Amino acid sequence: MESKRKVKRVVRECKRRADDRVGETLSRNFNENKKKFWRELNKLRKPRESMDLSVKNRVGELVDGKREVLGRWQEYFEELLNVEEEREAVISCTGQGGIPSFRSEEEQNVSVVEVREALRRMKGGKAAGTDGIMTEMLKAGGDILLEWLVLLFNKCMREGKVPRDWRR
Repeated sequence: MESKRKVKRVVRECKRRADDRVGETLSRNFNENKKKFWRELNKLRKPRESMDLSVKNRVGELVDGKREVLGRWQEYFEELLNVEEEREAVISCTGQGGIPSFRSEEEQNVSVVEVREALRRMKGGKAAGTDGIMTEMLKAGGDILLEWLVLLFNKCMREGKVPRDWRR
């Protein structure tokens, strides 16, 4: 009976020391490195495995699992960007004024390779902009979204204008 109490006391003391170390680390990071502080705090609040990304399918049921979520985003963008009734989609840039282009005449068009590489380099887990589009959505859009982005960027390059929202 006495040995059980002794073990419980030792375990309790070890837990207290571990909590003290975590508290000291958080305090130090709060003063020195805010980003690291919030990362560590979020790990303590919500373990990574419980932060799974899930979206709703067409019917409104939650879809989880990385492959299913990516498939759903691709499906969403295919529906969003494919124009029906054989009419031509109109992409408009509503910006004001021109922007200088630093490209030579031969390389005026933005290529699919450039856009794919730019998307690959974008960091995930960031807040959405004024349009509500997150990096993960763009990356999950697949080749269809990639083609639309290339069309949009090339139109902006030709006209020397960008959408007003891009400046916010």
